[in-house]
Amino acid sequence: MSSSVQQSSSSSNQRTQYSYNRYTTVQRGDSVYRIAARNGMSAQELARLNNVSVNTPLRPGQQIRVR
Repeated sequence: MSSSVQQSSSSSNQRTQYSYNRYTTVQRGDSVYRIAARNGMSAQELARLNNVSVNTPLRPGQQIRVR
């Protein structure tokens, strides 16, 4: 009985982990700094999440991870 509870809890944690990632679409004029500020995070954190530099130019329509 307890093993089924553990399995249920484990799969619940996996779903939570997957739904935690959030993305946004880059708009014209957006930068790493602007998107970071809009999402309450530092430009360095946003750059790290996306494996880019804080100075990397972004393209409109590009999907970028914000959490």
